[in-house]
Amino acid sequence: MIPEWHKNYIEIPFAERGYSREGVNCWGLVYLIYKEQLKIDLPTYQEEYVTPYDLKELAAIAGRDGASVDWVAVEEGRLGDVAVFNMNGGFASHSGFVLGEGWMINARRSIWSCCEQYTRPFWKRRLKPAPAGIYRHRSMV
Repeated sequence: MIPEWHKNYIEIPFAERGYSREGVNCWGLVYLIYKEQLKIDLPTYQEEYVTPYDLKELAAIAGRDGASVDWVAVEEGRLGDVAVFNMNGGFASHSGFVLGEGWMINARRSIWSCCEQYTRPFWKRRLKPAPAGIYRHRSMV
């Protein structure tokens, strides 16, 4: 069942380096939900990239070995998982917070944060190959 609190994260404006209710990028939204709802502090990675348009840089962060310490790849998403998508040239550079039942919350440059089905073709085909996929935080395994 999708929690009612997810509605509190809909229509937050997009902001390139945003990690608050004033504005979020895709990872900033995941960061905010983890902090407020799951009481887990995730890294922001802000100091590791210059611009969110540098997809190679973002993909390197998503796929590096240190990230695997905190995350475990899973086949089926459940509440609290993070979906990582290959975007624009196949770089794993977009993320969404999994709500369950095939739904996620995500934020993109072109839209404010919204709820979408990650099981629909547009998103599903971008969940592979690795490092794209669905990941569970080690504290929730």
